[in-house]
Amino acid sequence: MRRVVFNQKGGVGKSTITCNLAAINAVNGKKTLVIDLDIQGNSTHYLLGKKVTDSDKTIALFFKNCLSISLFGSGSNSGLENIIHETPFPNLYVIPSHPE
Repeated sequence: MRRVVFNQKGGVGKSTITCNLAAINAVNGKKTLVIDLDIQGNSTHYLLGKKVTDSDKTIALFFKNCLSISLFGSGSNSGLENIIHETPFPNLYVIPSHPE
């Protein structure tokens, strides 16, 4: 099951709804991945307990790698699997956002 939660207006509960839906799925035994694309990183903060300050393992790095042109091929760390963070909750994972 895939769900996308979006709205252009801030403060309408997108992060809260996303984290709650993800938690329900995870509690029901389904592996769940939240991809936080909001530069504020609220879902990342809710699920990891902190904001990720280093862009080394965030969605920003993934987009940089996808958009960069390399004459020698992409590096081995360019895949999404390398930026997935495990949360303290079973079956719940997050790809954190970054202000970049």
